[in-house]
Amino acid sequence: MLNYYYKKAALRKFFFCLDKLLFFKLKKNPYQVKRVLVVNLGGLGDVLLMEPLIRQITKLWPLASIDILVDTLAQDILDNHPNIHSIETFALPWLSHSRPSWMTSLKLFLLQIKLLKAKSYDLVFDIKGDPLIILLLTLAGIKYRIGFINGGLGALLHEGYDFFSYKLPRAQLNYLLLSSFWQNWQLEEARPVLTLTETELAWAPAEKVRLCNPNKKTIAIHLGGGRPEKIWSSHYWGHLLDDLSAYNLLVIGSKSDYNLFASLNNVELINGLGYELRQSAALISQADLFIGGDSGPGHIAAALGVPVISIFSLVNDPQTWAANKAKLITYASNYTSEQLDTKALELKTAILAALN
Repeated sequence: MLNYYYKKAALRKFFFCLDKLLFFKLKKNPYQVKRVLVVNLGGLGDVLLMEPLIRQITKLWPLASIDILVDTLAQDILDNHPNIHSIETFALPWLSHSRPSWMTSLKLFLLQIKLLKAKSYDLVFDIKGDPLIILLLTLAGIKYRIGFINGGLGALLHEGYDFFSYKLPRAQLNYLLLSSFWQNWQLEEARPVLTLTETELAWAPAEKVRLCNPNKKTIAIHLGGGRPEKIWSSHYWGHLLDDLSAYNLLVIGSKSDYNLFASLNNVELINGLGYELRQSAALISQADLFIGGDSGPGHIAAALGVPVISIFSLVNDPQTWAANKAKLITYASNYTSEQLDTKALELKTAILAALN
């Protein structure tokens, strides 16, 4: 794991040096903004955390049409957003689990360039800073390009910002991309908001009644995580949930979380796995409390105003990536069993305090 991080840091330094050696700084020209693209090919939580940025772009350019380009797995989360004109998708071929050939990847890359060119965007904001995405946006001829420069090729941006220079919550950090146009960007709270449709708002209470005991409070639980090291041990989940039998324990998530769910067969859990993404969000909105790890559903709960307790593994920096206003229970992979027992007790105490 350490070798991975050293290699990643070395790669960043290499690209920054390449920027200085090979590229010139682009001249900043005045422009009229009619069409805006916001690009975020990260995970579900990453996409939801850019929602405040979209609202602020609307305030700065109220007549502009705003599109977003996201990964196919996150395309539904901002559906029904009042400030988004169109949601486009692009699955990064070089990060795909199917591992397409380089020729297939190149064809997909060129096709995306063609699609973006046809849109004639005046302005783009790139959230992730992937060098190949910066190259794609440049070749697509987007007139003015602003983004983070985490991996290099920042000289192809008109305005590039170093993600690692600021210790801010991720949603707040996205406002940095607007700093040329908005002087007080650090003073505005960046709280993502998720808007449910009338159909979703009507469906969720009825589905909760079907699944849960109406005489008990409901805890929505997400057992999974994007990576194994971000998942709380099933041993500790089992002990914790066994002590919470007085509540509806509604487990939400994808079908891929079923093995974790099945491993807790000694606990009375309610199976809420396998719903569509926005149905899961609607179910979360009906909960009295959400418990989960460092993953997208926690950000969904926070965006819906549901209290969140996040079991944070410190793989990511909680100051940057924690859900808005979440109560954090942090632990590290090298903790002893005694330290983890202490964290489990801290977690249980936080849950009971939140529900009383």
